[in-house]
Amino acid sequence: VPIRSETASLRGGWLMQTRLRPMEQLGGEVRTGLIIALAEGPVLIDSAFSESDDKVLLTRGRVLGGGVSQTSRPLGLVIKKGNTSIATATLVGGAINSRFYYFDGSKKKGVANPKTDVFIELVLQPRYKSNVWRYMQVVKAIPLREAPVDRLARLQTLQLKLLEPTTAGEAAIHLEAIGKEAITTLKTGLASKDPEVRFHAAEALAYLDEADAAPVLGEAAQHTPAFRWAAIAALGTMDHINAYDALVNLLHISSAEARYGAFRAIRTRNPRDPLVRGEVLADGKVSYHVVPTTGEPMIHFAKSQRPEIVLFGTDVRLAPPTYLEAGKSHDILVKGLDDEHIKVVRFVPGHDDLTEICSPELTQIIPAILKVGGDYTDVLQVMQQAKKKGFVTARIAIDALPQPGRIYERDDNEFSEPVHDEPIVTDTTTGQPKAARDLDGWNKRDAKGPESDFNAGQKSKSKWNILGRMSDWFGTE
Repeated sequence: VPIRSETASLRGGWLMQTRLRPMEQLGGEVRTGLIIALAEGPVLIDSAFSESDDKVLLTRGRVLGGGVSQTSRPLGLVIKKGNTSIATATLVGGAINSRFYYFDGSKKKGVANPKTDVFIELVLQPRYKSNVWRYMQVVKAIPLREAPVDRLARLQTLQLKLLEPTTAGEAAIHLEAIGKEAITTLKTGLASKDPEVRFHAAEALAYLDEADAAPVLGEAAQHTPAFRWAAIAALGTMDHINAYDALVNLLHISSAEARYGAFRAIRTRNPRDPLVRGEVLADGKVSYHVVPTTGEPMIHFAKSQRPEIVLFGTDVRLAPPTYLEAGKSHDILVKGLDDEHIKVVRFVPGHDDLTEICSPELTQIIPAILKVGGDYTDVLQVMQQAKKKGFVTARIAIDALPQPGRIYERDDNEFSEPVHDEPIVTDTTTGQPKAARDLDGWNKRDAKGPESDFNAGQKSKSKWNILGRMSDWFGTE
């Protein structure tokens, strides 16, 4: 709300359809651009996640999944000054299309479309939809021209660099850019004793859809937080049952972010998968999922993408409480009648109370709260109170997503877990996690290691790949 507004809280508020435009101060005036999106939906206030009565948090919130883009942002490459020509653009486009393509209906098409002598537009290859940053790195590593004998020599050089942890990330990118011919070389990395080498080799193999990558990526996601985001993203792109099994195994481990990250990856692969399909409650406003697990019971609440409750565990019970309150006016009451029955009631002024009687199992209590008219915030509020008062032992996690940009420490391989209720930061230009565009092979320490520049000592960068003539282009600047 505006600073001078007298509104005390946005709890229960609704954002009416709003036209979103870019705004910028130019020449002492605020100027607006064209409409780029429409937004509408219920407001989820920030205080719901912090259990705070801070007015700032009460009057600030988000509309989960409420924005609909009206424009399509182009993705592509810009040819650097000094190399611009139609011939160069055509050469680069042809090299990219020899490696990447997509299907437009039944027609096979290359992803690169040279628009001018300066700009080459790219279509996002579907396998990289969860990791645009990697797609751009691989595209820039594609060789423009390379004789078979030169390719063989480079594969041997890349194999040596792949087996060295300080250069493994960059070597894997170059091998992935080569494509199927590099699979045998990449598989030598899977046999390495170094976890960093194994991970980078497996990640590249995953984007080449090789089944052998899945177990290694599953292990990395479970034991190495620095690799978790990339490992789960890569597993989510694979078609093999091995990848699905690796993601399912992550649903049972102790890490909240690995479990929920795997859940999202499975749902992205196949929203109709019975394991993650769930149901939509509260007149289509809340997605509710119950996931069988052998791990610690956990209740997860999302604060990105959509209002979503995921209950990990089918036998999670609430000890019959004296009472738990929720609702904007504390109009929802949850209380125990006896050891096997819970009463959920909503008081409606001027009308009969809405009442549901259910068992102490959360699989019934959560839908009951929504059935009497409660909303997403009300369920979260009840669960937070129950946890605080000791009526439920299940872990409560909020937006526990794997985080990109972590540093892999080679000395002791230790990395502390993040605070699970901190949101992932997204780059508004690319739609990718903000740190993703700043990484170097998912290991910031690689830049300090020996041979950090793969092309060092080469006479011409452009002889090897597109990198020497290109720069990333994610939108209008």
